[in-house]
Amino acid sequence: MDGTFCTTLPNFEQVFIIQPIVHGTCIPVMCALRPDGKAITYVYLFYILFATAKRCAGEMSKVKCRKQKK
Repeated sequence: MDGTFCTTLPNFEQVFIIQPIVHGTCIPVMCALRPDGKAITYVYLFYILFATAKRCAGEMSKVKCRKQKK
């Protein structure tokens, strides 16, 4: 979701949110306040996202899910 608002925090023009739908529920997983709507700002945002995901991928592989007891 990407939106430009008439009223926003000083120095920010846009809010960028990634919200996947998981099992029928929309879950916000990332939110960024953007200073403008320029393409280069999107490029930089996704550069940071991909670099962080790559760095965290190793850590996430160590996470093990446990079944909840009923």
